[in-house]
Amino acid sequence: MVSVILSFIHISIFIFLGQVRPFSTSSTLKHVKSTSTKPTARLTVVNSDNSDFSACNDIPPSTRRAFLSNEINKAQTLLFSISFLTSTFPLISKAYASPPRIEGLGGGFDMLQPPSLRSNEVTFPKSMEGHWICQRYVTSVEGDSGQAFKAWNSLGGTIYDSSESQAQMLFRDLKRTSESYKVRFYSPESTNIDDLFYEYDGSKVRGVLLDRGYEMYSRLASSGKLGEGNNNDSDISISWDPLKPNHLVYQRNRLGAINVDIVQRTIELPSQMGWGSNELYRVEEPLSRTPSSLDVFSGGSSLITRAIRIQRRYRRNFDENGGRIVEALEIMKTYRVLDGVAGIEMPTSTTKSIFRFTPSEQ
Repeated sequence: MVSVILSFIHISIFIFLGQVRPFSTSSTLKHVKSTSTKPTARLTVVNSDNSDFSACNDIPPSTRRAFLSNEINKAQTLLFSISFLTSTFPLISKAYASPPRIEGLGGGFDMLQPPSLRSNEVTFPKSMEGHWICQRYVTSVEGDSGQAFKAWNSLGGTIYDSSESQAQMLFRDLKRTSESYKVRFYSPESTNIDDLFYEYDGSKVRGVLLDRGYEMYSRLASSGKLGEGNNNDSDISISWDPLKPNHLVYQRNRLGAINVDIVQRTIELPSQMGWGSNELYRVEEPLSRTPSSLDVFSGGSSLITRAIRIQRRYRRNFDENGGRIVEALEIMKTYRVLDGVAGIEMPTSTTKSIFRFTPSEQ
Protein backbone atom coordinates (compact mmCIF):
# COMPACT_ATOMS: atom_id res chain seq x y z
CA MET A 1 0.00 0.00 0.00
CA VAL A 2 2.83 2.39 0.84
CA SER A 3 4.55 1.74 -2.51
CA VAL A 4 1.31 2.53 -4.38
CA ILE A 5 0.90 5.85 -2.53
CA LEU A 6 4.51 6.84 -3.17
CA SER A 7 4.21 5.90 -6.85
CA PHE A 8 1.11 8.08 -7.17
CA ILE A 9 2.93 11.00 -5.53
CA HIS A 10 5.91 10.63 -7.87
CA ILE A 11 3.64 10.55 -10.94
CA SER A 12 1.78 13.63 -9.71
CA ILE A 13 5.01 15.56 -9.27
CA PHE A 14 6.17 14.49 -12.73
CA ILE A 15 2.93 15.65 -14.35
CA PHE A 16 2.95 19.01 -12.63
CA LEU A 17 6.60 19.67 -13.36
CA GLY A 18 6.03 18.72 -16.97
CA GLN A 19 3.08 21.10 -17.37
CA VAL A 20 4.47 24.18 -15.64
CA ARG A 21 7.86 25.74 -16.18
CA PRO A 22 9.35 28.46 -14.01
CA PHE A 23 8.95 32.05 -15.15
CA SER A 24 12.04 33.22 -17.02
CA THR A 25 13.06 35.15 -20.13
CA SER A 26 12.61 31.90 -22.03
CA SER A 27 9.01 31.66 -20.93
CA THR A 28 6.32 30.41 -23.26
CA LEU A 29 5.11 34.00 -23.45
CA LYS A 30 7.76 35.00 -25.99
CA HIS A 31 6.65 32.25 -28.35
CA VAL A 32 3.12 33.60 -28.58
CA LYS A 33 2.54 35.90 -31.54
CA SER A 34 -0.04 38.63 -31.65
CA THR A 35 -3.11 38.07 -33.79
CA SER A 36 -4.46 41.58 -33.31
CA THR A 37 -3.42 44.92 -34.79
CA LYS A 38 -4.78 46.92 -31.88
CA PRO A 39 -2.29 48.99 -29.96
CA THR A 40 -1.09 47.35 -26.77
CA ALA A 41 0.16 48.78 -23.52
CA ARG A 42 3.65 47.87 -22.48
CA LEU A 43 3.74 45.10 -19.87
CA THR A 44 6.77 44.58 -17.69
CA VAL A 45 6.83 41.72 -15.17
CA VAL A 46 9.94 41.38 -13.08
CA ASN A 47 11.03 37.76 -12.52
CA SER A 48 13.08 36.38 -9.63
CA ASP A 49 16.22 36.68 -11.78
CA ASN A 50 15.50 40.41 -12.45
CA SER A 51 14.42 39.70 -16.03
CA ASP A 52 11.15 40.86 -17.50
CA PHE A 53 8.58 39.51 -19.88
CA SER A 54 8.96 42.10 -22.59
CA ALA A 55 7.93 39.46 -25.07
CA CYS A 56 4.38 39.90 -23.83
CA ASN A 57 4.19 43.44 -25.12
CA ASP A 58 3.10 42.33 -28.56
CA ILE A 59 0.17 40.25 -27.20
CA PRO A 60 -3.32 41.76 -27.20
CA PRO A 61 -4.66 42.51 -23.71
CA SER A 62 -7.47 39.95 -23.86
CA THR A 63 -5.18 37.17 -25.04
CA ARG A 64 -2.51 38.20 -22.61
CA ARG A 65 -4.89 38.21 -19.66
CA ALA A 66 -6.23 34.77 -20.53
CA PHE A 67 -2.76 33.39 -21.03
CA LEU A 68 -1.42 34.82 -17.75
CA SER A 69 -4.52 33.68 -15.88
CA ASN A 70 -3.98 30.15 -17.17
CA GLU A 71 -0.29 30.21 -16.18
CA ILE A 72 -1.09 31.59 -12.72
CA ASN A 73 -3.65 28.84 -12.19
CA LYS A 74 -1.05 26.24 -13.09
CA ALA A 75 1.48 27.83 -10.74
CA GLN A 76 -1.06 27.93 -7.90
CA THR A 77 -1.90 24.27 -8.50
CA LEU A 78 1.79 23.38 -8.41
CA LEU A 79 2.34 25.34 -5.20
CA PHE A 80 -0.68 23.69 -3.59
CA SER A 81 0.57 20.26 -4.63
CA ILE A 82 4.04 20.93 -3.23
CA SER A 83 2.55 22.22 0.01
CA PHE A 84 0.31 19.17 0.25
CA LEU A 85 3.16 16.76 -0.42
CA THR A 86 5.56 18.39 2.06
CA SER A 87 2.90 18.23 4.74
CA THR A 88 1.93 14.67 3.85
CA PHE A 89 5.38 13.07 3.65
CA PRO A 90 6.09 13.55 7.38
CA LEU A 91 2.69 12.07 8.19
CA ILE A 92 3.39 9.06 5.99
CA SER A 93 6.82 8.57 7.51
CA LYS A 94 5.35 8.81 11.00
CA ALA A 95 2.53 6.44 10.18
CA TYR A 96 4.83 3.75 8.83
CA ALA A 97 7.81 4.26 11.14
CA SER A 98 8.44 1.51 13.65
CA PRO A 99 6.44 2.53 16.73
CA PRO A 100 7.35 1.52 20.28
CA ARG A 101 6.33 -2.06 21.00
CA ILE A 102 4.00 -1.03 23.82
CA GLU A 103 2.53 2.13 22.24
CA GLY A 104 -1.14 2.36 23.06
CA LEU A 105 -1.05 -0.42 25.66
CA GLY A 106 -1.93 1.10 29.00
CA GLY A 107 0.06 -0.52 31.79
CA GLY A 108 2.05 -2.69 29.39
CA PHE A 109 5.71 -3.43 30.16
CA ASP A 110 8.07 -4.59 27.44
CA MET A 111 9.78 -7.66 28.86
CA LEU A 112 12.03 -8.09 25.81
CA GLN A 113 13.30 -4.49 25.60
CA PRO A 114 13.10 -3.21 29.19
CA PRO A 115 14.51 0.15 30.28
CA SER A 116 17.65 0.36 32.40
CA LEU A 117 17.35 -0.55 36.07
CA ARG A 118 17.25 2.33 38.52
CA SER A 119 19.18 0.36 41.14
CA ASN A 120 21.90 -2.22 40.55
CA GLU A 121 21.02 -4.38 43.56
CA VAL A 122 19.05 -4.65 46.78
CA THR A 123 21.06 -3.43 49.77
CA PHE A 124 20.90 -5.33 53.08
CA PRO A 125 22.20 -4.17 56.46
CA LYS A 126 25.87 -4.72 57.25
CA SER A 127 24.84 -6.86 60.23
CA MET A 128 23.50 -9.56 57.87
CA GLU A 129 26.88 -10.36 56.33
CA GLY A 130 27.52 -14.11 56.40
CA HIS A 131 25.31 -17.22 56.30
CA TRP A 132 21.70 -17.37 57.43
CA ILE A 133 18.97 -19.99 57.45
CA CYS A 134 15.86 -18.89 55.57
CA GLN A 135 12.57 -20.48 56.60
CA ARG A 136 9.58 -19.56 54.49
CA TYR A 137 6.06 -20.76 53.82
CA VAL A 138 3.13 -19.69 51.69
CA THR A 139 0.19 -18.15 53.57
CA SER A 140 -2.30 -17.46 50.75
CA VAL A 141 -2.85 -17.92 47.03
CA GLU A 142 -5.38 -15.80 45.15
CA GLY A 143 -6.39 -15.88 41.49
CA ASP A 144 -4.96 -18.41 39.05
CA SER A 145 -3.29 -20.96 41.33
CA GLY A 146 -1.77 -22.73 38.30
CA GLN A 147 0.13 -19.62 37.24
CA ALA A 148 1.07 -18.90 40.85
CA PHE A 149 2.52 -22.38 41.24
CA LYS A 150 4.52 -22.14 38.01
CA ALA A 151 5.98 -18.78 39.08
CA TRP A 152 6.87 -20.10 42.55
CA ASN A 153 8.34 -23.22 40.98
CA SER A 154 10.37 -21.35 38.34
CA LEU A 155 12.02 -19.25 41.06
CA GLY A 156 13.17 -22.33 42.98
CA GLY A 157 10.16 -23.54 44.93
CA THR A 158 9.69 -27.32 44.74
CA ILE A 159 7.20 -29.93 45.95
CA TYR A 160 8.94 -33.29 45.58
CA ASP A 161 7.57 -36.81 45.24
CA SER A 162 4.49 -35.70 43.30
CA SER A 163 3.40 -35.12 39.74
CA GLU A 164 2.98 -31.61 38.42
CA SER A 165 -0.81 -31.73 38.71
CA GLN A 166 -0.59 -33.07 42.27
CA ALA A 167 1.99 -30.43 43.17
CA GLN A 168 -0.31 -27.70 41.87
CA MET A 169 -3.19 -28.95 44.02
CA LEU A 170 -0.95 -29.17 47.09
CA PHE A 171 0.31 -25.64 46.44
CA ARG A 172 -3.25 -24.34 46.01
CA ASP A 173 -4.23 -25.92 49.33
CA LEU A 174 -1.12 -24.46 51.02
CA LYS A 175 0.26 -27.91 51.77
CA ARG A 176 3.95 -28.79 51.69
CA THR A 177 4.91 -25.26 50.72
CA SER A 178 7.25 -24.65 53.68
CA GLU A 179 10.93 -24.39 52.79
CA SER A 180 14.17 -24.15 54.72
CA TYR A 181 17.51 -23.44 53.07
CA LYS A 182 20.70 -21.47 53.52
CA VAL A 183 21.46 -18.03 52.11
CA ARG A 184 24.61 -15.92 52.12
CA PHE A 185 25.11 -12.18 52.23
CA TYR A 186 28.46 -10.80 51.10
CA SER A 187 30.31 -7.52 50.88
CA PRO A 188 31.03 -6.76 47.19
CA GLU A 189 34.54 -5.89 46.12
CA SER A 190 33.32 -3.15 43.82
CA THR A 191 32.14 0.11 45.35
CA ASN A 192 30.58 1.33 42.09
CA ILE A 193 27.16 0.05 43.06
CA ASP A 194 24.26 2.45 43.33
CA ASP A 195 22.62 2.71 46.75
CA LEU A 196 25.21 0.48 48.43
CA PHE A 197 25.60 2.94 51.31
CA TYR A 198 22.88 3.83 53.77
CA GLU A 199 22.60 5.84 56.97
CA TYR A 200 22.10 4.22 60.35
CA ASP A 201 22.21 6.03 63.70
CA GLY A 202 23.64 9.08 61.98
CA SER A 203 26.53 7.18 60.38
CA LYS A 204 27.10 6.15 56.78
CA VAL A 205 27.27 2.35 56.54
CA ARG A 206 28.30 0.15 53.62
CA GLY A 207 25.68 -2.51 53.08
CA VAL A 208 25.90 -6.11 51.87
CA LEU A 209 24.27 -8.00 48.99
CA LEU A 210 22.47 -11.32 48.60
CA ASP A 211 24.40 -14.08 46.85
CA ARG A 212 21.65 -14.99 44.38
CA GLY A 213 23.52 -17.95 42.91
CA TYR A 214 24.08 -19.51 46.34
CA GLU A 215 20.44 -18.92 47.29
CA MET A 216 19.08 -20.57 44.12
CA TYR A 217 21.35 -23.59 44.47
CA SER A 218 20.49 -24.04 48.13
CA ARG A 219 16.77 -23.67 47.49
CA LEU A 220 16.77 -26.18 44.62
CA ALA A 221 18.75 -28.72 46.64
CA SER A 222 16.45 -28.42 49.64
CA SER A 223 13.15 -30.23 50.10
CA GLY A 224 11.79 -28.61 53.22
CA LYS A 225 14.39 -30.09 55.58
CA LEU A 226 17.78 -28.47 55.52
CA GLY A 227 20.47 -30.80 54.19
CA GLU A 228 18.02 -33.54 53.21
CA GLY A 229 17.24 -32.60 49.64
CA ASN A 230 15.82 -35.14 47.24
CA ASN A 231 17.66 -33.59 44.32
CA ASN A 232 20.96 -35.06 43.27
CA ASP A 233 23.53 -32.26 43.33
CA SER A 234 24.81 -33.39 39.95
CA ASP A 235 21.38 -32.60 38.46
CA ILE A 236 21.61 -28.93 39.50
CA SER A 237 23.72 -26.36 37.69
CA ILE A 238 23.82 -22.62 38.37
CA SER A 239 25.41 -19.84 36.33
CA TRP A 240 25.58 -16.46 38.08
CA ASP A 241 28.11 -13.63 38.05
CA PRO A 242 28.25 -11.14 40.98
CA LEU A 243 29.29 -8.47 38.49
CA LYS A 244 26.03 -9.11 36.60
CA PRO A 245 23.73 -9.90 39.50
CA ASN A 246 20.48 -9.39 37.62
CA HIS A 247 20.93 -12.41 35.35
CA LEU A 248 20.92 -16.04 36.44
CA VAL A 249 20.66 -19.32 34.55
CA TYR A 250 19.93 -22.63 36.23
CA GLN A 251 19.03 -26.18 35.29
CA ARG A 252 17.63 -29.00 37.37
CA ASN A 253 16.80 -32.60 36.61
CA ARG A 254 18.02 -32.06 33.02
CA LEU A 255 14.74 -30.34 32.12
CA GLY A 256 16.37 -27.50 30.20
CA ALA A 257 17.96 -24.21 31.16
CA ILE A 258 15.82 -21.53 32.79
CA ASN A 259 16.83 -17.87 32.48
CA VAL A 260 15.94 -15.52 35.31
CA ASP A 261 16.41 -11.78 34.74
CA ILE A 262 15.39 -8.79 36.82
CA VAL A 263 14.08 -6.11 34.45
CA GLN A 264 12.64 -3.56 36.89
CA ARG A 265 13.56 -2.63 40.44
CA THR A 266 12.93 -0.07 43.14
CA ILE A 267 14.40 -0.36 46.62
CA GLU A 268 14.08 1.09 50.09
CA LEU A 269 17.41 1.43 51.87
CA PRO A 270 17.86 -0.06 55.36
CA SER A 271 16.75 2.09 58.28
CA GLN A 272 15.42 1.61 61.79
CA MET A 273 11.99 1.04 60.25
CA GLY A 274 13.23 -1.73 57.96
CA TRP A 275 13.95 -1.96 54.24
CA GLY A 276 12.45 -3.48 51.11
CA SER A 277 12.43 -4.07 47.38
CA ASN A 278 10.05 -4.26 44.43
CA GLU A 279 11.42 -6.31 41.52
CA LEU A 280 9.94 -7.50 38.23
CA TYR A 281 11.38 -10.81 37.03
CA ARG A 282 11.47 -12.14 33.48
CA VAL A 283 11.66 -15.92 33.51
CA GLU A 284 12.25 -17.77 30.25
CA GLU A 285 11.97 -21.53 30.23
CA PRO A 286 11.59 -24.21 27.56
CA LEU A 287 8.00 -24.69 26.48
CA SER A 288 8.46 -28.46 26.39
CA ARG A 289 8.74 -28.62 30.18
CA THR A 290 5.50 -26.68 30.66
CA PRO A 291 2.89 -28.46 28.51
CA SER A 292 -0.04 -26.99 30.44
CA SER A 293 -2.85 -25.34 28.51
CA LEU A 294 -2.25 -22.30 30.70
CA ASP A 295 0.81 -21.50 28.59
CA VAL A 296 -1.06 -20.76 25.37
CA PHE A 297 0.37 -17.23 25.30
CA SER A 298 3.86 -18.31 24.28
CA GLY A 299 3.35 -16.87 20.80
CA GLY A 300 4.68 -19.96 19.05
CA SER A 301 8.15 -19.53 20.57
CA SER A 302 10.16 -22.47 21.92
CA LEU A 303 10.50 -20.46 25.15
CA ILE A 304 7.73 -19.24 27.37
CA THR A 305 8.20 -15.87 29.07
CA ARG A 306 6.80 -15.26 32.52
CA ALA A 307 6.41 -11.89 34.24
CA ILE A 308 6.67 -12.19 38.02
CA ARG A 309 6.72 -9.29 40.47
CA ILE A 310 8.34 -9.87 43.86
CA GLN A 311 7.70 -7.32 46.60
CA ARG A 312 9.49 -7.83 49.91
CA ARG A 313 9.54 -5.92 53.17
CA TYR A 314 12.14 -6.73 55.83
CA ARG A 315 12.46 -5.80 59.50
CA ARG A 316 14.77 -6.66 62.39
CA ASN A 317 13.32 -8.59 65.32
CA PHE A 318 14.14 -10.99 68.15
CA ASP A 319 13.02 -14.58 68.63
CA GLU A 320 11.52 -16.03 71.81
CA ASN A 321 15.02 -16.58 73.24
CA GLY A 322 16.15 -13.03 72.54
CA GLY A 323 18.24 -13.99 69.53
CA ARG A 324 18.35 -11.61 66.60
CA ILE A 325 16.33 -12.54 63.52
CA VAL A 326 15.09 -10.86 60.36
CA GLU A 327 11.47 -11.24 59.29
CA ALA A 328 10.05 -10.55 55.86
CA LEU A 329 6.75 -10.51 54.02
CA GLU A 330 6.73 -11.38 50.32
CA ILE A 331 3.99 -10.68 47.79
CA MET A 332 4.40 -12.44 44.45
CA LYS A 333 2.23 -11.43 41.49
CA THR A 334 2.03 -12.98 38.04
CA TYR A 335 0.96 -11.26 34.82
CA ARG A 336 -0.15 -12.41 31.41
CA VAL A 337 2.55 -11.99 28.76
CA LEU A 338 1.60 -11.62 25.10
CA ASP A 339 4.27 -11.10 22.44
CA GLY A 340 6.78 -10.17 25.13
CA VAL A 341 4.59 -7.45 26.66
CA ALA A 342 3.32 -7.96 30.21
CA GLY A 343 0.04 -6.47 31.36
CA ILE A 344 1.34 -5.34 34.75
CA GLU A 345 -1.85 -3.49 35.68
CA MET A 346 -3.88 -6.68 36.08
CA PRO A 347 -2.17 -9.58 37.93
CA THR A 348 -3.43 -13.08 37.21
CA SER A 349 -2.46 -14.32 40.68
CA THR A 350 -1.20 -13.07 44.03
CA THR A 351 0.76 -15.23 46.47
CA LYS A 352 1.81 -14.17 49.97
CA SER A 353 4.64 -15.75 51.93
CA ILE A 354 6.37 -15.18 55.26
CA PHE A 355 10.15 -15.40 55.80
CA ARG A 356 12.35 -15.75 58.85
CA PHE A 357 16.14 -15.44 58.70
CA THR A 358 18.19 -16.79 61.60
CA PRO A 359 22.00 -16.70 61.81
CA SER A 360 23.78 -19.90 60.78
CA GLU A 361 26.89 -21.37 62.36
CA GLN A 362 28.52 -21.66 58.92
